[in-house]
Amino acid sequence: NYCTALTSVTIPVSGTSIGAFAFSSCTSLTSVSIGSGVDSIGDHAFSYCSALTSVSIPDGVTTINAYAFVVCTSLTSVSIGSGVDSILSDAFRGCYRLTSITFYGKIAPTSIGTDWILETPSTIRGHAYVDSNFPAPGYVWHGLTFGTVIFTPEHNYTYSVSGGQATITHYIGAGGAVNIPSTLGGYPVVALADWSFTKCYL
Repeated sequence: NYCTALTSVTIPVSGTSIGAFAFSSCTSLTSVSIGSGVDSIGDHAFSYCSALTSVSIPDGVTTINAYAFVVCTSLTSVSIGSGVDSILSDAFRGCYRLTSITFYGKIAPTSIGTDWILETPSTIRGHAYVDSNFPAPGYVWHGLTFGTVIFTPEHNYTYSVSGGQATITHYIGAGGAVNIPSTLGGYPVVALADWSFTKCYL
């Protein structure tokens, strides 16, 4: 029997994994909070959760297994934490209303399964930090076209670190008014390198 009356679930920080078919076909499940201790999401873990509208994968997760969110037909947005390195086959297949997948890692996952976003809208867009190794807007990555980039003070600059202090080496943000951050990567900003704001054509 399926838990068709379950509407929300919170997985504590102490949890380490979400097993296969754990919440499959929980058709009233609208929200999921995944604790930071979780490192993997099992096969079919949330498959056919037709009321689930959004999901945020925390940084601790390294693997989203096959069919994890297959045919979650109300799912519109997904955010994927910096630790995810593998998204296996059909993970988001058949999510007919999915409009965006946002990646919060600066390094793109290296293992992407076959048909991971098959049968999703052609208008779906990926988003990532401007200084990540994901493609620029308009380029395709494993079938996902990238849209607008994420700009935050932490990710508007390239920088070097020496002696526990940061030097901004180049500005790569969106333009407009700029406030130099006091820290980058947890290091105090002490200098702007030569040419760091040169050729800002934005």
